[in-house]
Amino acid sequence: MKIRIIFVLAIITLLLSNCDTQPSSTYNLDELDASLVRLIEDDDYLSINPMTEDESFEELLAFHNDGRHSFLNREVYEYRIKWRRFIENISSLILIESHETDSDTIYASIDKIISGYLRIINLDTVIIDSSVQFISVDTTEKPFTMDSQRRVRIVRLFGSNDIYLGWRITGRTPLILSSETPTVGFTEIAFHDDQEDGFNSVFSLQINDGLMNTFYRIGEFPVFYPGQSYNVTAAIVNSNPEADLYPDSGEGVYMHKIFRNHHIFRKSLFDDGLPDHSGDITENDNLFTRYFQVRELGIDDNVKRNITFEIVDYETLLNEDGNYHSFIIGFPFFISP
Repeated sequence: MKIRIIFVLAIITLLLSNCDTQPSSTYNLDELDASLVRLIEDDDYLSINPMTEDESFEELLAFHNDGRHSFLNREVYEYRIKWRRFIENISSLILIESHETDSDTIYASIDKIISGYLRIINLDTVIIDSSVQFISVDTTEKPFTMDSQRRVRIVRLFGSNDIYLGWRITGRTPLILSSETPTVGFTEIAFHDDQEDGFNSVFSLQINDGLMNTFYRIGEFPVFYPGQSYNVTAAIVNSNPEADLYPDSGEGVYMHKIFRNHHIFRKSLFDDGLPDHSGDITENDNLFTRYFQVRELGIDDNVKRNITFEIVDYETLLNEDGNYHSFIIGFPFFISP
């Protein structure tokens, strides 16, 4: 009899233990979805809007008539433009992809459709006080639509007896935006620091079909150090059959910095084969390069920073009747104290 009582008590203890550690099988799926969507919407690393630009950051794109990038003291240019995008509409959908009551991991996708128009300002040169200056001649506009994709991994880390508690985002894919007819894209983005013994790899991102299944923890994104010099390279592809009609290899590559979700700058990368100028070794080999140096930290040390890379073909920028072709990839970065 004593053995039987002990056995019954053991069974009751086991059942009570399971009740404490297993999530309730009855819960409101819509409420859980809503709480996970709020978790995504409140995440600073996912709130990046890579297409927000300020008019003051329009960058001159100028070519000398020999097809190479020109210094501003040249007098003859074949193309002289500035450009900027204006966003008119963003439709957003956050989809919780699947639910399994016995799983502590859920995946979600963040899809957006961004539409607006691209404004291109055509310029001419005038000589004022023996220096070349640019004046606006006319302005053209063309509509664009870009699809934005990103996925997140959400894991329930605690609160196992309450299905609504303990969910945290533990992985994020890079952000990808692509135009409706993508003829341009990236295959790799890589950062290297400039040391006395050469360049050392800091971060490398392979852009391929599996990128939306590659989840990065926050600590896996690049970390830069104040005062340190770096170079960044972007390997690109351009399948536009008319690329040869335009200067260089037929596209521009740009690096955007976004700080507190405000656009800070747009800087060109170069494929000019001028290592002393840009760090680029071989001209028109579809590997674009730029040197940059990280500034000293200020009072906003811990503010979230994002960086995006964009490729736009010159049919988009230089042909008034041409289609819009662009590809953007973005991710967070950090500056170490």
